[in-house]
Amino acid sequence: MNERPLRALALLIPAALLGACSNSSPSKTDGASPTSRAVTGTPAKFVRPGCTTSRGAPPKSVSLNIGASEYMVTSFDGTLIRAHWFPNPSATKATVMPTVLKGPGWTQPGDVNTASKGDGIFGDLNIANLWAEGYNVLSWDPRGFGKSGGVVSTNDPDREGKDTQVLVDWVAAQSGVQLDAPGDPRMGMVGGSYGGDIQIVLATQDCRVDAIVPTIAWHSLSTSLYKAETVKQGWGDQLYGFAKSFKLDPHITSAYESGHATGAISVEDA
Repeated sequence: MNERPLRALALLIPAALLGACSNSSPSKTDGASPTSRAVTGTPAKFVRPGCTTSRGAPPKSVSLNIGASEYMVTSFDGTLIRAHWFPNPSATKATVMPTVLKGPGWTQPGDVNTASKGDGIFGDLNIANLWAEGYNVLSWDPRGFGKSGGVVSTNDPDREGKDTQVLVDWVAAQSGVQLDAPGDPRMGMVGGSYGGDIQIVLATQDCRVDAIVPTIAWHSLSTSLYKAETVKQGWGDQLYGFAKSFKLDPHITSAYESGHATGAISVEDA
């Protein structure tokens, strides 16, 4: 039974350790050590304001296996999210391993490259490297991008945030996944930019996230692209140009157009 802790992720790349929720305890059946959330020792337990604790037994995941490693997972509102599941080659029912969720950049589908080693486009480790360190890996096409359905927004907690919570539910129900409690997989997240911000979004609303490694992410697009009520037109042009062929939340288009026309963004769009 694999007891490799998430501390290996923190040693490989700088991690923000989030700690355990105060009413969540490690499973007695998966062989995991209660101290395995920590880099060294056992951290003080705390509850992140506003996040939910363990969701209990994994729900019956509504998903369709459409090919090797490819699934369509039904999200909270019926939107189909394309998930790419790469269980560690050494993981079995008897040898369970922690899991890393790997989010893509803006407009990108989830990573499916299992051959290349080294760093991804934003410096996060590739799937093969994560396998070598003893992790299962899940990547996905965010809502509205790749082969997922729905309308693109900018990592909205009530859309992309809830989508990712459903994916965590799904992971918890898979074979070979190390659990801290029923429905609570031992898990970290990697990814940059759009794939970095979703880590912050999910970690603030779901206490099952144990470690995050966001790179070149943001805490607020309003302050990133409209700081001091000044439109960053260069970045706006690039980001909107990449995404304009997708089905976008109307606020994205409205903010872009008003920023170009008047140099200002409305309170509703900001």
